Amino acid sequence: MSDAHWNDDDLINRLYGVGPADDHVERCADCGRRWSEMLARRGKILEAPAVPEALLSAQRRAILGRMRAPEERRAWRMVPSFAAAALLVVAIGINTPAPKPVPAIASSDAQFSNDAQFFNDIFSSISGAAPRAVAPVEGLFEVDR
Repeated sequence: MSDAHWNDDDLINRLYGVGPADDHVERCADCGRRWSEMLARRGKILEAPAVPEALLSAQRRAILGRMRAPEERRAWRMVPSFAAAALLVVAIGINTPAPKPVPAIASSDAQFSNDAQFFNDIFSSISGAAPRAVAPVEGLFEVDR
């Protein structure tokens, strides 16, 4: 490993303390330059960014403003409770069963005679209008005329 140049993985492993432990980086100018660049990039990444004072003071004012106005938020705290109550009322209203149907007063015998008369009227109106080709089919069934 000491004669060949280190690749990026070897340099990154050394950066985290798990790479090769020989002195190739100190002896090889090319690997030493890449190692120095990698350390410089790591230093830029790890240094804390500069935050403007105006941004910090604006954040402090916003926090203090929220702390001083709890009365405005008190009304909004009840909104979820009212919404849940409204949903409960709607759910109860939807799930209320429909009223039971009132049975018809007419007797079943009268209903049967009305149905029989209705079907006889329909059959008599249709029976005369059948074409000749229907006669063999009618012969297969019992037809009262």
